Amino acid sequence: MQIDWVPVSAADDVEVVAALTTLVNAAYEQAERGLWRPGVARTTLEETATAITRGELAMASADGQMTGTVRTRFLDVDTGWFGALAVGGAFAGRGVGSQVVSFVEAIACGRGAKFMQLEVLAPQGPHPHVDWLTRWYQSLGYVEVERCSLAEVEPSAVPFLLTPCDVTVMRKPLPSTPTSRIA
Repeated sequence: MQIDWVPVSAADDVEVVAALTTLVNAAYEQAERGLWRPGVARTTLEETATAITRGELAMASADGQMTGTVRTRFLDVDTGWFGALAVGGAFAGRGVGSQVVSFVEAIACGRGAKFMQLEVLAPQGPHPHVDWLTRWYQSLGYVEVERCSLAEVEPSAVPFLLTPCDVTVMRKPLPSTPTSRIA
């Protein structure tokens, strides 16, 4: 499997932007089933193109097939962030997600970050996938550092929810000496 940045020039490639947007929306539609009203997309073509233009989108592929994607950037000089991690359904359970997370952590560490952060949308009751996802992130070394209502973070999203949700902020310390330098 190969993981690399989506070239900035791909922001003008309608097929690439559509494929990445579809991958994210399909993954989140499955993972967040029951949290959103039907038909609510997690991202748009415009948001995907903007992330590509900003150099924030990486893509995993194998044998010429897109297997996963993630958006990453810095929140501040010490903190890398990633979100919109998505793995194609046919590739779930094959380690793609773990490899993509390792990629963004190595990028952040190589650029001097001390921490990596992510947010998980969490309903205020049990949800099989969110519960599994939280345990998976914990197995990778992430711990909850903050929890707040989605209404505080993104009030415009609340009308599209089927159930009240929080945002769980998870953070992980990165090694003080980068294990690899990726430009």
